[in-house]
Amino acid sequence: LLLSPFFSVDSIYINCVSENTERDILTVITNKFRNSKKKLHTTITFSDVKKEAAKLNKNIIIVLDEIDYLRPCDRNFLCSVFDWPVFCTRISVIGIANALNMDELQRHQLKHSPKQIIFAPYSKDQLQFILSKKLATNINNTNAIELCARKVAAMTGDARKAMQIARWSVSIGNSDNVSCRDVLGTINSIYSSPLHQVKMPLQQKILLATMLRIVGDKASTVVNKGYLLSAYGKVCERLLLPALEVDEIHGALSLLEAQSILESKPSSYQLLVDKASSNKIIADSTLISQINMIELEDT
Repeated sequence: LLLSPFFSVDSIYINCVSENTERDILTVITNKFRNSKKKLHTTITFSDVKKEAAKLNKNIIIVLDEIDYLRPCDRNFLCSVFDWPVFCTRISVIGIANALNMDELQRHQLKHSPKQIIFAPYSKDQLQFILSKKLATNINNTNAIELCARKVAAMTGDARKAMQIARWSVSIGNSDNVSCRDVLGTINSIYSSPLHQVKMPLQQKILLATMLRIVGDKASTVVNKGYLLSAYGKVCERLLLPALEVDEIHGALSLLEAQSILESKPSSYQLLVDKASSNKIIADSTLISQINMIELEDT
């Protein structure tokens, strides 16, 4: 059917790093429909987009990359975008982000909730391969590249962050002899900065804080999988927050494992970081306090 002229498909790619407001996005879409590059000076609404889409007599796939870069004042608009396919069946929307709070979408009671597909962060080996290829002429020290890859994989698995650390290390050191000390200095500078905030989604924070609550002061940091799921459900209920589905929970836990925060075993999860490090990762003392006050013995 997609090969038929009656069911032709077009796509619109928008990078929200540069087009990061409601007006920017609507203008790009409308200009694409009109095959125009002129800057529009009138106010554009979704109704205008809908009318333009109907004129094209084709299906449209709108890809919004880096949607977590949208300005905070336009977050309501972002949520409404995922309802566009309900009101205009010719439009499909794909959003891509390193971190997106799905609870924010759920609070808007969308008529059609988006399907969430979680991709695992880059592993140490993958990051090392990327850095080696991209920076072959800038960094000759393979140990420094491996260190950068290992540290970033343990924290976020973000390839862009790994590239940023590597390039900053070159700028403060010597490109012919970037040392592991240069890399560590850059990492400490970036991650100790008060301006730096690790964007961990709320549900991952809840899962990690729930594990901390279960482990408490025990010597063992191993938590039974079934018990964790039950405790997580109770925590969400007490906090009046929507809980993830089982497959989504496993996806969120897999992301925590990819960051070397926990390890999955056949019937349990083992916390790999200490309490102080976990609290720093969660970075939400109020949430931790609320979860610590919840009785879990009867779960």
